[in-house]
Amino acid sequence: MLEATAFSAIIIATVFIVANIAKHDVAIALSECRNTHIRQGYKDITLIKNQHNMIRLDTYLNFNGNTEEVFNFYKRVFNSDFSKLMRFADMPGGEKMSAGDRTKILHVALPIGSNVLMGTDALDSMNQKISTGDNVSISITLDDETEATRIFETLAEDGDIIMPLSREFWSDLFGICKDKFGIQWMINFVSKQQ
Repeated sequence: MLEATAFSAIIIATVFIVANIAKHDVAIALSECRNTHIRQGYKDITLIKNQHNMIRLDTYLNFNGNTEEVFNFYKRVFNSDFSKLMRFADMPGGEKMSAGDRTKILHVALPIGSNVLMGTDALDSMNQKISTGDNVSISITLDDETEATRIFETLAEDGDIIMPLSREFWSDLFGICKDKFGIQWMINFVSKQQ
């Protein structure tokens, strides 16, 4: 039960922080967290300050093969349209995947106000197993490679590197880590030239 409570606190804190970052007012976000008694552990999130090189902070959801159904539901709920929809067939090497896997969602982005809800399907064929609690990531996109590397390395201290920072077909630099508190982060560096 404690894990569920902690997870709920993280989600509530993330919503408060993300909503207020959009307004460039992190002090209010942290104050809201403190006022709702979920401040525990958030003193270390100093990287979420208003920096010019931090382009966006969004939520990324992973599902076991039903991302399309989930995001079509959210599309209806939030009265929004996808800004990006890519299937595994669209990625390099996608033609080598099974017919079923090729139709699954590689990446979907749904704008909601000034934020973006993103998601993907976890594939059994790629040994990707998820469960409630580890299917949510906070995605940070930056336009400064040094800062992206620093944030990734700092978050990974005493945590786990799930996917080391490396060049990907969609990004100049991308990596996934889980911090020492169990929160999963996706760091994405996109140069200003793109």
